[in-house]
Amino acid sequence: MIRRIVGASTLSLVACAPTLARGTGRSAVVPIEGESHHHVVFESPLVRVFDVRVAPGDTTLFHVHADPHAGVVISGSARWGQPLGQAGTVGAGDAVGTLLDNATSALPYTHRVANVNSVPFRYVMGQFLRYSGIVSAPLPDETGVKLERETSRGRVYRIRLLPGQATSMRRHAQPGLLIQIGNGNVVWSGDGSAARSSQSGAGAWWWREAGNAHSIRNASDAPVDLIEIDWK
Repeated sequence: MIRRIVGASTLSLVACAPTLARGTGRSAVVPIEGESHHHVVFESPLVRVFDVRVAPGDTTLFHVHADPHAGVVISGSARWGQPLGQAGTVGAGDAVGTLLDNATSALPYTHRVANVNSVPFRYVMGQFLRYSGIVSAPLPDETGVKLERETSRGRVYRIRLLPGQATSMRRHAQPGLLIQIGNGNVVWSGDGSAARSSQSGAGAWWWREAGNAHSIRNASDAPVDLIEIDWK
């Protein structure tokens, strides 16, 4: 079910992409939560959190994106992508920290992707399953925190904390997802998160319920980047 290309260089993998592209639409199609590279790490009525990892040479199954999502690239790589029934193309991939969302895409859509590089690619994302139903204004920007994007489903803040720096105690009326982009020690203070990843560092995530107030501090000796997504 997983097509793996073993012992090939980046150039030879890219050269293989047209061969892969000829297999248009014959492979099994699965819902995104049933695709083996899309690991469901948390689920509630509002959200499904995915930790997506594709090793060098691996190809996902065709999978269906039926819901909006928002997330961030943790590890970037050149990728080959193929919409169902169409030819595939090779792209350079997204840089670490790139915001991923399909707010402007026509849903549902079905595709598969392959890692055509020598390094893994990984991203963490939240799938919007339902609206929270809570209406609130954006929180004000402050040092280290800036509203980056707003869609009909969510509001995304970009956070960059220097060593020892912390946000103010910010209360979010809406529930939401915090994702750490790079390595470093992030300390959460205030109301407890409803759920969190078992591991720290790059790709760590926290899910919080509505009305949560918290501060985030960088306890590392290098800058730390995160995104925080409010659920409308």
